[in-house]
Amino acid sequence: MTKYFIKTFIIISIIGTLLHFTYEWSNHNFLIGLISTVNESPWEHLKLGFTPLFIFYIYDYFKIKKINIKSISLSLLVFIITIIGIFYGYQLFTHKSIVIIDILLYYLGIFLSLLTYFKLRNNINNNIFYILIFIIILYLYITGTINHLDNFIFENPSGGYGFNIKE
Repeated sequence: MTKYFIKTFIIISIIGTLLHFTYEWSNHNFLIGLISTVNESPWEHLKLGFTPLFIFYIYDYFKIKKINIKSISLSLLVFIITIIGIFYGYQLFTHKSIVIIDILLYYLGIFLSLLTYFKLRNNINNNIFYILIFIIILYLYITGTINHLDNFIFENPSGGYGFNIKE
């Protein structure tokens, strides 16, 4: 593992962790809510990874002067599958969310996502399949809090979806 990978992992982890609190710290600012968690749904927690990862992908593009949509799309999918898959997987046995596992799961998701990105980033492959995956993820990231799907991934455990939550 390179120093760049380790520094990236640490920075993204810190930014994502802080994003868990920024909506509340901003006195429920709508724009801040688009990039940070507005409730405790699994979807909102995916934004804790998406936001710093998207910032990193832009930074890395300017650093290496090339973009690899395949590495970006697959690293985002690895993050989503890790978080959602393990989150609901362990709850099959525990029947509840365990905060320390959820926190460690976030860091595991970031680690595996970055591992995927760095492994693939120099092998440029920008075919339409990976572009479509990226567009779908980006669309959901941008609109998921406002125009959410009414399903369990977007539902706040205390009720409601997105900005429309029950206090």
